[in-house]
Amino acid sequence: AKQEVDKLVLYVGAAEAITADDVRASLSGAIPADVFRLAEAVSTRNVKQADRLIQILLEEGEDLNAAFSITLADLGKLKAAQALRAEGKDDTAILQAGGKFKAPKPAQAAYLQAVKAYPPARLANLPMYALETLTHARSGVLEGNLVLARALLALAT
Repeated sequence: AKQEVDKLVLYVGAAEAITADDVRASLSGAIPADVFRLAEAVSTRNVKQADRLIQILLEEGEDLNAAFSITLADLGKLKAAQALRAEGKDDTAILQAGGKFKAPKPAQAAYLQAVKAYPPARLANLPMYALETLTHARSGVLEGNLVLARALLALAT
């Protein structure tokens, strides 16, 4: 929220007042919070939550490309964290590498659980899976959001 307010202040510059149009213009292109919640649901393998969030995003008219990209980035962090764990690094190092060191304790615990629980073989195949998914999503044979929604749900299983 602070980043959005900072962006708004930069947008209006020296104007005496901030209008509703200023707020709308400043927020255009912002990634919905549900996209980040979806990435977390996928990485923690919460299929029910992932499905619910996908439906919300689709009902709001969102394109799932950003959600897919952010989810892939989160899963990439899990893969790196699993490699650190295999090297014998402690939880502090893993949390720091995953950007979760300053997160609340429940969020840290959920992240460490995801590091332990997410299938390493699926993470190893992630680049090829992502490439195939994006190729199908952009091919025009099937509706792109349908392909991405199914891929996100598959990653959550």
